[in-house]
Amino acid sequence: MSEPDRLPSLIKAIERGDREFKTSPADQIRDFIDINDVAKAFICVADSSNSSSVINVGSGIQKSIRDFLEEY
Repeated sequence: MSEPDRLPSLIKAIERGDREFKTSPADQIRDFIDINDVAKAFICVADSSNSSSVINVGSGIQKSIRDFLEEY
């Protein structure tokens, strides 16, 4: 299972109450963003006259996968 496919299954394991699951050390750094913020950004870009530009959307906060899972 590749890393992008693994995160949703880890979240499901946590929701089920599983206390152990196979994973990497989870030191990878990511920028997690709420889907509502992404939707707002899409709307802003669609309404913008610069909609043909490359736009990066993120929270601007780096977080390791381990920290994300511990906070979840």
